[in-house]
Amino acid sequence: MSELLKRSITGFSLVAVMVFAILFHPLAALSLFAVICYFSLYEFYGLMNRYSVITDRYLHSFSGAYLVIIFFIYSMSFFTKWLLLPYFFYLLTLPLTELYKKENASVLNIGLALLGHLYVAMPFALLGWLGYFQPSTYQPILILAIFVNIWANDSGAYIVGSRFGKHRLFERISPKKSWEGFLGGLFMAIAVSSIFAIYIHALTPIEWIGFGIVTSISATYGDLFESFLKRSIGIKDSGNILPGHGGMLDRFDAPLFAIPAVMIYLYFFC
Repeated sequence: MSELLKRSITGFSLVAVMVFAILFHPLAALSLFAVICYFSLYEFYGLMNRYSVITDRYLHSFSGAYLVIIFFIYSMSFFTKWLLLPYFFYLLTLPLTELYKKENASVLNIGLALLGHLYVAMPFALLGWLGYFQPSTYQPILILAIFVNIWANDSGAYIVGSRFGKHRLFERISPKKSWEGFLGGLFMAIAVSSIFAIYIHALTPIEWIGFGIVTSISATYGDLFESFLKRSIGIKDSGNILPGHGGMLDRFDAPLFAIPAVMIYLYFFC
């Protein structure tokens, strides 16, 4: 099977699963993003092993996925304070485990564990809040709109950049990205948001345009930051779980910046 065909099949399947889960039911969306968060964190801690010996990858990854779960449950109004207890226990035991380690104990291990939750788990957890932007009513369209805008941004950037890209956007981090590609992605994101504005009235037309702009810019920075991580370590892909696409972090680097940025935009400006 050619690399292009493998990449296309994986990409189409992933998009189909995501769209179905987001639209079908909040519990389906919760399950999907908890799984994505777990594997993304597992890859992240694998990368961070280049800096320090992280021996509890499974625990850190599961705890991050659990953070996604409790955020969703809180947004669904089924929250009880006891759900926080396991996560608080995890936070309290982080420094204690380093105290009792006989080898490779380091404060850096604690910092990297928490960095993973801030960088990966928190953005996915915020999707629960976006799904319940209007309390008590699950509105999957805002979650879906983020990813559709990111896909449109990626497509526009690739099409325009590969054909007309001459001026490097951030050559030190990502030599292939160009200003022309960035503008092509931004145009596509605005175009998609304009279509949402016509058919979906969760936001005003102007707010939808702002939604597309914020998503495009923040998604680009998310991609650049993950490229920075990989370049600093000297690897091409964060993993190989997705045939033709690399790892989970390679596919979900853009949302890790776009989701918090969109949340801030919606909370303060819409």
